Amino acid sequence: MRRHAALVLLCACNPPTADPTDGTGTSSEPATTTTEPTTDDSGYAPVRAFAVGNHHGLHYIDSYADFTAEMRRLMELIKPDLADGHNLVVFGEDVGLPAAFLGPRGAMAREKTDALSAFIAVATEYQPQLTHYMSTWPGISVNRAISLALTDTMARAFFDTYPILAAEYGVHLSACSLLPELVTSTDPATIKKFGDPDVPDAPFVYLPAGPEVFNVCYVWGPDGAEIGRSRKVNLVSLEGPEMLDLAPGRLEDVEAFDLPFGKVAIAISLDAFIPAYMKNLESLGVQVVLQNDANPGSWATMNPKAEHLEPSDGSLIWQPEEWRDSTIRMVEHTDYKGIQYNVCPMIVGNLFDIPFDGQSSITAREPPADLEARAYVGDAAQTRFLALAPWAAPDPGEADSALSLDERREALSKIGEQLAPGSGDPLENKYRESIVWADLQVR
Repeated sequence: MRRHAALVLLCACNPPTADPTDGTGTSSEPATTTTEPTTDDSGYAPVRAFAVGNHHGLHYIDSYADFTAEMRRLMELIKPDLADGHNLVVFGEDVGLPAAFLGPRGAMAREKTDALSAFIAVATEYQPQLTHYMSTWPGISVNRAISLALTDTMARAFFDTYPILAAEYGVHLSACSLLPELVTSTDPATIKKFGDPDVPDAPFVYLPAGPEVFNVCYVWGPDGAEIGRSRKVNLVSLEGPEMLDLAPGRLEDVEAFDLPFGKVAIAISLDAFIPAYMKNLESLGVQVVLQNDANPGSWATMNPKAEHLEPSDGSLIWQPEEWRDSTIRMVEHTDYKGIQYNVCPMIVGNLFDIPFDGQSSITAREPPADLEARAYVGDAAQTRFLALAPWAAPDPGEADSALSLDERREALSKIGEQLAPGSGDPLENKYRESIVWADLQVR
């Protein structure tokens, strides 16, 4: 049997400035076992994996320093539970997205209540850069040009934060943002034209090498050096031409990274649901999948089945049940029998009029025989969750076992509506931030 440490939950009412007495304050469950930082007969060392389900939003992007400080706050929550050996900290998909509205140039956008108006406000502030890129690459959409215009701001916030934190805390770390292929320039005139006027002493400026912008996740080592990156291949509607207008990555470019604790690869959100993508990871010999995630919608809701689900007939499915098609399926399906673990952080929080919600998790192909079954809210219990974050409210079935599944889901859906943007309810945006961890041992 593989050894697994019990999870620790570090949960806080969010955003961090919220009243800590409102019933969703910090709670923790102490670990009962630990692992030694030694390799076993497979040649792989144990690793303690952390899935960071942070509450994102507009409350920490007044400046680059504020952005970094917020991420350091999360690392400080993790710090007491870092193992003596290897540690892997995984942030969610789009963790770098709020930086699009960072600093004085994002102040007008931060006052808006909907994402479309916010991006229009950003476009106004970045008009010279936007105009340049539309001229440089004729035919690109305004939406794409806005992302290109934001290149230096987005990249500076991202790379001045995550690799530095990886080195500061001595951990392997993964985080994601929306970025083009990057080049830099030290030319003073170029820095003045494309750089941030609030960083007048910047020694260089980040520039797009081409007209494509990707949803991209990186992995850095404990020294802060880049180990690798992966671009999202399968895009959702929010990333399509009518919205962010991102470019998809290529399946043939997806790589596995041979780390001290196993062969690791990234499957960004929808990628983890797609059989062709997962079979490719299996062919690469991947043992640990990082499913950096951010669900742009309510968690406690019924949605039409996506095309990747069977049968894809448009019938409704409970959102958490759909998520099992990634986090649980990849560690139980025989088509991916080499994949032993899934680490899935899920960002929460309303960003303008877009809700992000979900439950972070860590799952295993061969969990301990005595592992307690756990369940996403409104869903059936599973025995493969090594760690599972609580939702914003408990499943009513925990207090009343007589409730039917439909009754539980109806009650949870009402809470989801209260959390949603513009609800006006005291629970609006009061999602539960969480960090869950488990010790993994690849065999």
